[in-house]
Amino acid sequence: MELSLQTAEELSRRFKAASESCELSLREVMAHQSLGEVKVCGDLVANFMGNVYSNVLRPIWRAFPGIEPEFMKEAYVEPVAELAPEAKAALQSFAAEAAAALSYARQMVPESQHRSTFTFDGLPEIEEALRAIEAFTEQPRFR
Repeated sequence: MELSLQTAEELSRRFKAASESCELSLREVMAHQSLGEVKVCGDLVANFMGNVYSNVLRPIWRAFPGIEPEFMKEAYVEPVAELAPEAKAALQSFAAEAAAALSYARQMVPESQHRSTFTFDGLPEIEEALRAIEAFTEQPRFR
C-alpha cells in the first residue's frame, strides 16, 4: 500500500506527539521514582523512540522529504557532557565529606583490623568508588 501525502503527514504528526508525550512521561518518572526504575524506564523509552524513528518516520521522510523536520536534516553533533554548577558543587561537597569519613576510619581502625571490622573489600573499594565519582565530577560523561 502506498501512503498518501496526507496520511504520511498525519502519521508523522501523531508519532511526533507520541514521542513528546513519551519524553514528558520519562521526566515524571525521573522526578518521582528510584534510580533503578528511572534507568529501566529510560532504556524502554530510548527503545521506543529509536524504533519510531527507524521503523516509521525515516521511511516516511524518505518517501516525502518535504515533511521531514528541518532539525532532522542537520548534521548530528555529539553532545558534550557537562555538569551544572550546582551538581558539580554538590558532588564536590559529597566527595570532601566522604574523604573525611574515610580518613577518620583509617585513623580509628588499625589496618591490621580492617579485615575483621569491614566486609568485602573494605575501605579500598570505597576509596576506588570515591575516586571514580571525583573523576566523573571533573570529566563528566554519558556512559
